[in-house]
Amino acid sequence: HDVDACTAALVEISEADPDERAWQITLERVLTREGRSADLEALLRRVLSRTTAGAERERLRLELSKLHRAAQDLDGALRELLPLFEDGGNHPAAWSMALLLASGLGDEMVRADALSRLAQPLSPSLRAVVTSCAAESWLLAGDLNRARASAEQASHVDPSLTRPVAVLAQIALLSGPTTEAAVAIERA
Repeated sequence: HDVDACTAALVEISEADPDERAWQITLERVLTREGRSADLEALLRRVLSRTTAGAERERLRLELSKLHRAAQDLDGALRELLPLFEDGGNHPAAWSMALLLASGLGDEMVRADALSRLAQPLSPSLRAVVTSCAAESWLLAGDLNRARASAEQASHVDPSLTRPVAVLAQIALLSGPTTEAAVAIERA
């Protein structure tokens, strides 16, 4: 009963002063420790609905994703992260988790998007490799335009890489036998 009383008090305090994150985070910890996933999810969703800060939205989305993963709902875990791809913010932790989930689920579109976003701050040589992987995923997802753009970007940054050239060759082959296809295959 002490935990229930503590939880009730924390709920009351955190709702009375929603801008004071310390009470909310303490409540999250108590709910987590007590295994009250449904209550924790409800709290996280309530806080998320009134949060505008990018870093806090990312943290809440990652927590919601973690709840789904704990329940073996990997599709749900990935769904929780997808809004962070559309909000224009910088969310590398969420993109990394989305990359892992999408890879496991075979969702090449999300995998490619996550790779593309994660590649941006990297050094040129590493960015070229990661962008090449994104190009391969775009190709597997059937988005030839994005696959071509990623492969060309990677090839431009590091012309010695064969991966992006191989993607360009595959795209050329899919487009039919042309001189461009022959050049791309020879280059690969």
